[in-house]
Amino acid sequence: MAQTTSRRRPRISQFWLNVLENTNSVSALLALGAGADAPAFTAVATTYQILTTDEVILCDDTGASGFTVTLPARVTGLVHVIKKIDANASTITVASPDAATMDGDATDTLSLIAQYDIVTYGCDGTNWHRLS
Repeated sequence: MAQTTSRRRPRISQFWLNVLENTNSVSALLALGAGADAPAFTAVATTYQILTTDEVILCDDTGASGFTVTLPARVTGLVHVIKKIDANASTITVASPDAATMDGDATDTLSLIAQYDIVTYGCDGTNWHRLS
């Protein structure tokens, strides 16, 4: 059964989406993330279970072997932005934590191979949808 909640998380504003798409410095992104209206930034370098409180996940595959990030349990209105920040030719895989699908599939092998590639997922309470 899909988990739902009446508490709506603030959406990542268009301003922050533009910043994420156009800023290539990890330290600059993390410094920008210190503001009160900034999304919650999480930097990961290995397999990671995304938390419902995470909003932006910066994937730094320093081992160049690729890894998986798993979306959290389904909650209506959650939005997660995943950005590959390393220059290695490895693949970041995004997986669903349960029977929910992501655009019809249980896993989504992203074409986040190039440094600074970015993808956004949103949840309707039943499934995850690739938004960009």
